[in-house]
Amino acid sequence: MAEGKIKDFPRDMVIEMAESAIEKNGGPEKAKVFFKFYCEVCGGRCTFNEPNELFETGICYKCGHETVVNEAGFMVIIEDRNGRRTLTEAEA
Repeated sequence: MAEGKIKDFPRDMVIEMAESAIEKNGGPEKAKVFFKFYCEVCGGRCTFNEPNELFETGICYKCGHETVVNEAGFMVIIEDRNGRRTLTEAEA
């Protein structure tokens, strides 16, 4: 892993982590997971726009390449009475 690069996890593992983060943070009504991946061509860090959905492939916002997503990370956006908070997979 390159220095400063965020670690991604295998699909099965990251899905389990995301499901756990959603449940720990108020369920799908309050917590939305946005999966992230690295473009296999340019290395751009890309985020899927659809919450709680890890697609098989993703299009890079920088170079337009379609990457097969074998590993991913995520962020959690929580909206509750305290407002809106964003957590990384490590914080979730």
